[in-house]
Amino acid sequence: MHIRALTIIAMLAAPFVVGCDDAESTTEASSEETTGESWEKQVASIKKDLKARHAKRKTRIVSAKSLGISGSGKERSFRFTLTNDSSKTIDWAQAWVYYYDASGKCVGRYPHSITPRVKAGASKELALGHKGKRLKSDAVTADVEVTAVKWAGGKRWDNENLVQNVRDRTPGGLSHKELMAHEGDKVVGRWTGERGKDDKPIFQLTNISSKALTIKTLWVYYYGADGKVLSRDVANVSLELAAGATIEHEAGSEKAKMKDGVKHIEPSVSKVKVSGAVWENRNLADHDRPMRAKASS
Repeated sequence: MHIRALTIIAMLAAPFVVGCDDAESTTEASSEETTGESWEKQVASIKKDLKARHAKRKTRIVSAKSLGISGSGKERSFRFTLTNDSSKTIDWAQAWVYYYDASGKCVGRYPHSITPRVKAGASKELALGHKGKRLKSDAVTADVEVTAVKWAGGKRWDNENLVQNVRDRTPGGLSHKELMAHEGDKVVGRWTGERGKDDKPIFQLTNISSKALTIKTLWVYYYGADGKVLSRDVANVSLELAAGATIEHEAGSEKAKMKDGVKHIEPSVSKVKVSGAVWENRNLADHDRPMRAKASS
């Protein structure tokens, strides 16, 4: 591994990991060369943009009301009313149904891809989740989280932090305040355009929070010319960063082992440890993470 400490101005906390550089097959240019701005100026610009995104972020855009169990035999299932709280028509959605026993303990979950076609502000009644014998007798109540949608026109909204493990789920799920505590990011990064002793990309990683932290999970995303993810690597690390500090770290794939067509490389830090507590934003580890980490809207 390659780690080199640098010095940078102290910065306040802000959301999302951002950083992108062209990775041509013959020329590997740094973001400073392609944008004409120093990394410090890029970070300041990133922070300003992300603060604005954070202020208007909606952690949920579909609300759901359980109508209880209906139907019989193979069609016995929970029914829900889903309301589109966004300003656009929803064509597709990823829903997670969570089941609870009489004590309120979560006893199961079910991922459900649906095509509800719900106009802005409208509602639709749907049967979701397990049906018939697959709906266990201890599931006496249920609720739904819509974790991703595609609007008419193809644009996508998602919030992977809405996906919870059964052991962590309580009726109603996380509050907006709790979800916002895991929005954004603690570290922003870019590829320098250089490679280290192991022929892997060298990234600059900057702690934009107001506290010292330890980076625990670092993702490396490889994008094609169209901005779509071609592949990604993950590294479990332990990189200490003072508030406002920057380090350089080598990670990812060797050049010879990268997929054909890679034009952009970005780092994403999805998990850190702060004051002994783990902070994680699952959106920063999403398989379809947008290039430059453009927030959903």
